[in-house]
Amino acid sequence: MSEQSEPIEPDVTPKARKRPGPRPYLNAQRQAEVCAIVGVGCSLTTAAKYLGCTLQTIQRTRNREPEFAAALLRADSHGELALVRRIHDAAAEKNGWRAAAWLLTRRHPERYAARAANTTTPHQVDQTMYFFAKRVVQEIASPDDRKRVKLRLKKFQKEYVDQLRLETEE
Repeated sequence: MSEQSEPIEPDVTPKARKRPGPRPYLNAQRQAEVCAIVGVGCSLTTAAKYLGCTLQTIQRTRNREPEFAAALLRADSHGELALVRRIHDAAAEKNGWRAAAWLLTRRHPERYAARAANTTTPHQVDQTMYFFAKRVVQEIASPDDRKRVKLRLKKFQKEYVDQLRLETEE
């Protein structure tokens, strides 16, 4: 029985993923689509909805691929610049003060945007927390405890104010 068998070809079919759900990264074509969507002024959330993936997938790809991160920054800047140019052109027109006022409220909301009564800016919260922490630390007798509490309060202050700033930028 000397039958000659055919050589066995390696299995090149894609392996099934162990976890269900969307792929965790975006290929080059989908990255280009995200950049195009962001380039016309849309958010990453809108891009994710359009592509049928999660915002976290786009963020993960951006964090792991520096070229994609740079392309996203360029696309975002391009979209913002195009919109600002249109507003500037409108502001230069006769009675264009509304466009200029609108731009001021968007670029410098802490100074120009209307706020609801009894609201504070992230800067005001930061200042209040600073003075509060300073007073609390002054009341602690032990230098070691004072240092430990001061560091924890500074860390909390930074995290909290950074989160407030992110929320106000959205």
